[in-house]
Amino acid sequence: SWGNKTGLILQPVHCCQDLHPLDHVRRMKAIMDQKKQSYEAHIPYIALKVFASCLGPKVASWCSRRISCNTTMLVSNIMGPTEEMAIAGNPVTYMRVNISSLPQALTIHMVSYAGKADLQVLVAKDIISDPEFLAQCFQESLLEMKNYIVRNK
Repeated sequence: SWGNKTGLILQPVHCCQDLHPLDHVRRMKAIMDQKKQSYEAHIPYIALKVFASCLGPKVASWCSRRISCNTTMLVSNIMGPTEEMAIAGNPVTYMRVNISSLPQALTIHMVSYAGKADLQVLVAKDIISDPEFLAQCFQESLLEMKNYIVRNK
């Protein structure tokens, strides 16, 4: 079916200094694969849909806001088109996702488009005082993982 559908999975993130970034990704992927096979992502979607239809959109919005206010970080991963596209004859060079007025201190969006990945990091400056350093850490970590994979093919 068509339309926007949002699943919600709550996952604690444990930061380990001695763990290689790729090992951390493998560990988190295994956990997320298990959760995707369960009903964890579907139940909040269905519950909010029922709340909206039975109790009204204000109640559904309140429930959604209560959940998001009790989380620290939001990660979204959106798969875009695999081939380049054009709108009214103008080529689309990249795609961005923007969500504003979220209560999280850290929001990470990863969007893929035509074989390229775009990482966006949004921070609350009063909580994360040096967002440039954080973005640099993400970039170095992603490059380290990419180089490791290329070397060990």
